[in-house]
Amino acid sequence: MFNSILEKRKTKTILGVALAALVVTGFSTAASAATPSYPTVDGEVLDGSNLTSSSFTVEVPTESDIQAVKFILDGEYLGKDTEAPFSWDVETTEGAHKLKVRHIKDGENIHKIVSRFTVGETDDSGEEPDNDPPVTTPNPSDPEEEPESPTPDPTEEPDNPATPGQPPVETEYPLHTNIVATTFWVGEIFNADLSDGSQVCSTYDSEWALSHTGVEAGSVSSDAAGCAGSPVGGCDGVSTGSGDNFSCETESRSAENAFLPTEQSAPLENPFYLDLPYDDLNDPVGFDNRCDVIPWAAEYNEEAGADNCDNGEYSYMKNSWVQITGPNGDTCYGQVEDAGPSSGDAYHDSEYVFGENDARPANDDFSNDSSQGAGMDVSPALNGCLGFSELDGASDTVDWRFISAEDVPEGPWKEIVTTSQVNN
Repeated sequence: MFNSILEKRKTKTILGVALAALVVTGFSTAASAATPSYPTVDGEVLDGSNLTSSSFTVEVPTESDIQAVKFILDGEYLGKDTEAPFSWDVETTEGAHKLKVRHIKDGENIHKIVSRFTVGETDDSGEEPDNDPPVTTPNPSDPEEEPESPTPDPTEEPDNPATPGQPPVETEYPLHTNIVATTFWVGEIFNADLSDGSQVCSTYDSEWALSHTGVEAGSVSSDAAGCAGSPVGGCDGVSTGSGDNFSCETESRSAENAFLPTEQSAPLENPFYLDLPYDDLNDPVGFDNRCDVIPWAAEYNEEAGADNCDNGEYSYMKNSWVQITGPNGDTCYGQVEDAGPSSGDAYHDSEYVFGENDARPANDDFSNDSSQGAGMDVSPALNGCLGFSELDGASDTVDWRFISAEDVPEGPWKEIVTTSQVNN
């Protein structure tokens, strides 16, 4: 956390344990039982095709009650068509591509269809593409509903892995591998003499500990280096004392307790939280460039019906979802609720956070790996879920990538979902 451009402090890690079994549910609470058709180009199914031109129009057959279709090409949001018949003019390059379309009804994503195709390339296999109907999901709002299973799509990984150890849910965002991750926790006061030495507040919420727990037992001194005046008492761990004597320590988490703290009330916000070194709010470079580098910024603006690029009370990073595979091989999910780890002015590390070349973090501190600094802090819940090896270390590594909210599978990370925006 920090109140302005700050230097990230060293973090701790906690002992991990096994991941709780995941529960498979559908894609949307308003999902339709009907199976939609694949998008087409010139009347031919796009999925599995090889196009000769890099300029083409995608047409999307839909059910009559679908009100809009969104188009995402290779992770880049293209736009939304709100008038049937739905289509989009695409300009791309030669090579392999992936187009995702989402059917929208009453503001909710009803179906997601992924089409993989190439431009200007030939299929050396000698086989015709297999265009089975796309995979969709049942309506989870009706527990009695047992819809027919659609024909599986061999080109698409399953949306909701049923148990740990299965492949992570597919996402259009690039994968970052072997990244050193440390641990932080709401209420932690790492070093009261540092401007960002406390997790009583975050870059997005000056009252983070209070917002997360609902507990208040005094406040930070008004002349403190960090989080001045913020309420203290909230702790995602084991707390003692109050006011200037308040302390919040971490603890091991287990699947048996849904990775929740053992001595605190249930949190008010998602206990599966993390940070990444891109502050799109308080870092001037990060703020100025955010709508150019954050892939979902244009989509969020469209959904909000407003351009928030210059809105200092709005963050595109806060609450975004991240998929993480840990040392134990399990895949867990969490929401971004702070910025870091970092040092100096590296809070706008877009090349690492959003880049496609698996770059190492610009930060070179807080890591026992001499080849790279830490690139992520995770919460105690994520630490336990991912199976970190040490209570206070900087050696565990993860693979991670962003994931759209509607693609996040059911699990303990969705029991409480954080939706609040900036509170500074």
